[in-house]
Amino acid sequence: MIKPAQVFPAVYGEEYVKVVNQSVINLNIHHPKDVEADAPNMRVFEITGCGGLLFTEEMPSINKYFSTNEVVSFSDVIELKEKIKYYLENNSEIEEIRERAILRSHKEHSYLVRAKNLVENI
Repeated sequence: MIKPAQVFPAVYGEEYVKVVNQSVINLNIHHPKDVEADAPNMRVFEITGCGGLLFTEEMPSINKYFSTNEVVSFSDVIELKEKIKYYLENNSEIEEIRERAILRSHKEHSYLVRAKNLVENI
């Protein structure tokens, strides 16, 4: 029997950070137009900035912002399932990825860094 999907209310602020950090894997599914436009959504930066393990679709710009050892990307559902299975069986790698991602996110993708970059380029 197929179980119905569970729907939870949206969370924001500190509750959002708690949910990200309590989750072993944070799955980010972009809108198809975002993938087509090669435009990562805010969750890419929010999840990594909170110290979460991010699984997201492959797109060229993701590799511009994060290395392959800072986020986990996938190209289809089969690859996603394989990577979920792999990382759940290899917990030590999860923590290493999370640590690299939060360092990169805080160093290069904070609002302060982005605002300074914007001002410098105006």
